[in-house]
Amino acid sequence: MKTLIIPCAGKSSRFPGMPPKWLLKYPDGELMVRKSIQGLPLEKFERIIVTAVKEHVEKYDAEILLRNAFSFLPEDKFDLCVLDDFTSCQAETIYKTLKICNVSSTFSVKDSDNYIKMNLGDNDNYVTGIDIQNFSKEVERLAGKSFLKINDQRIITDIIEKRIVSNYVSIGMYGFSDVNIFFEAYEHLKNNKSVESEIYLSHLISYLIGTQKSVYSYVEADDYEDWGTSKDWYAILEKKKTYMINVEDVLLKKNQSYDNGKYLFDENNLKVVKELSDEGAQIILLLSMDEEQSEIIEKQLMEFDIKIHRTISNCYIS
Repeated sequence: MKTLIIPCAGKSSRFPGMPPKWLLKYPDGELMVRKSIQGLPLEKFERIIVTAVKEHVEKYDAEILLRNAFSFLPEDKFDLCVLDDFTSCQAETIYKTLKICNVSSTFSVKDSDNYIKMNLGDNDNYVTGIDIQNFSKEVERLAGKSFLKINDQRIITDIIEKRIVSNYVSIGMYGFSDVNIFFEAYEHLKNNKSVESEIYLSHLISYLIGTQKSVYSYVEADDYEDWGTSKDWYAILEKKKTYMINVEDVLLKKNQSYDNGKYLFDENNLKVVKELSDEGAQIILLLSMDEEQSEIIEKQLMEFDIKIHRTISNCYIS
């Protein structure tokens, strides 16, 4: 039985003056915490636990919001773990969650403030990451990430916090095969005075690798979006806008040429719309033409890999 834990017990200090970040809504209406697991193979998990702090749960009616957000799951698959107070670090949050919810199985931990699309495979001990040399998107704040050293067999030899030591960035999803080994590692690091006050999961994994108790595999993500700060979040919102485009005045050439069953487009404006679509914007086409002609234009635009959300024909564009 595999368990997925999504820790949401932080103070959201990087989102000042706002509700807890995991309760913010993505442009498609989903809560951030729900959106954060949308790219995961959820069928591999028999239990999904969201851990939050009592103060946030009560102030924002978070239990209702969460149960609605996760209503797509069978009722016995979702759990809310409520902590009495904020913890000192994510590792402590996971430690308390495992204890309170009596987790005894293989478990994974997924940050609530990013999106990861991945194929988990049969891995139990693993860290998910990306190769920044081959990843198609720019990754911000690299100096604040943890980096992975991996060998030719895709086995992690070390994980190092906030130091760029390789091309491989850990992006906030981890697998642990043994609860008791996790307990032992956390308790050891907590009682070790040489360890800095905030214990990251990367510290635990590095310790377990170093003591040869565990072997961790590297699992590469297919896609990744980071929402770790309000700047990151607003950058995503900026890209995910809805654009209603007056096709006849903006995209078609001014003479609205129609040649051999195809319309001719303004190349500069077409390029801009293609860039917006590629970044995740929602494109709605507005045309005064009838449905038959509108369909011809829509099909032509789709040939440029422009994703069309909706085409509205026979509408006023004055």
